[in-house]
Amino acid sequence: MKATEEISWALLSAMKQTNETFFLTDSDGIILHVNPAFEKLTGYSHEDIKGRKPNILRSGEHSTEFYKDMWDTLKAGLPWSGRLINRRKDGSKYTEELRVCPVKNDAGMVKYFFAALRDITKELTLESQLLQSQKMEALGLLSGQLSHDFNNLLTIVIGSTEVVLESTKKNTTNHVLLEGILKNSKEYSLLIKQLLIFARRHDSVIKAMDLNSMLSDIRPLVKTTLSASIKLDYRLEEKLKTAKADPEQLKQVVINILLNARDAMPDGGTLTLKTENITLTDGAVHFLKAGEYALLTISDTGSGIPPEVIGHIFEPFFTTKPKGKGTGLGLSTAYGIIENHNGKILAKSEPGKGTAFYIYLPTA
Repeated sequence: MKATEEISWALLSAMKQTNETFFLTDSDGIILHVNPAFEKLTGYSHEDIKGRKPNILRSGEHSTEFYKDMWDTLKAGLPWSGRLINRRKDGSKYTEELRVCPVKNDAGMVKYFFAALRDITKELTLESQLLQSQKMEALGLLSGQLSHDFNNLLTIVIGSTEVVLESTKKNTTNHVLLEGILKNSKEYSLLIKQLLIFARRHDSVIKAMDLNSMLSDIRPLVKTTLSASIKLDYRLEEKLKTAKADPEQLKQVVINILLNARDAMPDGGTLTLKTENITLTDGAVHFLKAGEYALLTISDTGSGIPPEVIGHIFEPFFTTKPKGKGTGLGLSTAYGIIENHNGKILAKSEPGKGTAFYIYLPTA
């Protein structure tokens, strides 16, 4: 008996001291014991949750049938494993890999359920970020090759049209038609240049620059771009570190984002431009290298972006605007520019509350 008690004590001590998350229930699913790792993950203390069932963690993300299948498996004396999205005490959600093992007595009856779980939220986030980066890289390669070919063709069209225009009389039908061809060709040429920027096939003049000064310089332009009903709020870090960037391209990034923010606030709102210094560890932000960065945040109080849309906003030609109201290249161009700077641009949004763009730039 003493040996059994010692083993039980050793197992409980191991559960308390390990970083792995465990809990134990009786055959009806009533929680008997949780370890400190469980308390840390869920926010529930041992006293909070003892005597309750694990359904206190339910997030509403799974169907009744899902839980019924799980419980039927366990009641049959079989182990169950799978992924769950659960809710912490503070209301935040997390994804876990859960393994539940029935513990039987000598008669083969289930007396307890022992559960081991692992929080995989960060892993899934990194996996999603990696897939998104790979997709954008593939789009960049495809866009770059197509744009390069079209650019060569348009160069010939524009050059030939200009030569023929010089030999035709003004105000004639042919002259007017050729002017139309030239105008449209030049417009498409500009679109292709934007695609080449997205594909990172565009020369940049990256140098040490004062991000705050650039933002101050374009303030009159920003005010002109925005409607009078939009309040402009600058929050610039006084001791901001020097960024490594192409000033002209960075201006284009800011203007492209501002135009989207303006369109998201037709009835007015607040547009905030904020700069700050930030130190990142490896992988802290979408695979950026560890180091010092200047962070520019551009946020609005507009209509926001639906969750099913936000994953596509940096893709070329993707737009939610009516036909003829946008090319769908503004944000993809911004993405290409920042990637070319060895930085990162990310977006977070909540429908009805607004959108924020986070631009990380390496410092000099």
